[in-house]
Amino acid sequence: MKNLEFQLNVQATSYVIYPGKEAMTPLSALIARLEIEDEFQDEIRVLGYFLDEMHDKLYVHRGVNLEYLKNLLQHVRVEFVPPCNSRSMNFEYEEIIPPRNNEQLDVINFIAGLNEHVSNVDDHQLFLVKAPGFG
Repeated sequence: MKNLEFQLNVQATSYVIYPGKEAMTPLSALIARLEIEDEFQDEIRVLGYFLDEMHDKLYVHRGVNLEYLKNLLQHVRVEFVPPCNSRSMNFEYEEIIPPRNNEQLDVINFIAGLNEHVSNVDDHQLFLVKAPGFG
């Protein structure tokens, strides 16, 4: 059986691996750790990865160790993709429904670069992970 070579692009907030469907098998140990059982909804929730079946790409959160990924995939070409030059963010919003709690308010401030998150204003890309159902 011929070993499949994978392409792994290192982007600002994620790794993009293709072919994605085939990558699921050698990455099964990692994938199992990125799925949690939601006791309240009686279902499995996925955190940290997304399989885009239409484009056959697997997106994995950059919090995963790159060397670990390379070791699991074995035959892999790695390319570092420079962040895109995005336009400055103009964040104006009308609060139709107020935040439910201080945690949601903090997320709004994080994205808008307000208060203690003022340093985010100059960032080209932001990445935020919250628990499922956060809102």
